[in-house]
Amino acid sequence: LMWSHYANDHKGICVKYSLSHHFPKYKPDGYSQFFNEEYTADKVVDISNNTAMELKRGFMTKQKCWEHEQEIRLLYFDPECDSDYVSLPLDKESKVAAIYFGLYCSGEDVKMIQNIFKDKGVAFYRMGKSLTDIYNLTANKIE
Repeated sequence: LMWSHYANDHKGICVKYSLSHHFPKYKPDGYSQFFNEEYTADKVVDISNNTAMELKRGFMTKQKCWEHEQEIRLLYFDPECDSDYVSLPLDKESKVAAIYFGLYCSGEDVKMIQNIFKDKGVAFYRMGKSLTDIYNLTANKIE
């Protein structure tokens, strides 16, 4: 299900990271923390009575129907940053561990991504249809 929501209907990729306990350390004056998403039966997260939104309630809450995702979010805040996007470089102990290609990811995209991560110890997998369960996928290692 998540492939259709977040990977362009199986045309995209999923990246598996191996992160050190030091990650992320982008700037000493920035703030970052991993949070487990919380799920609520409420239709809307009501923040109208608060002058200051609670961090966890405002950024780390989704409706119960998304609970199957078991999402973990990285919140990064840098008061000095004026950019819309921030790239957090991996530290020396962290790395991309594996890349999973969707069912319909093009061969051209697969080759391009494999070339980018060539000789970096990254494992590659192509998602496939299960032969025994139509509701599950299999991850088949690409040699």
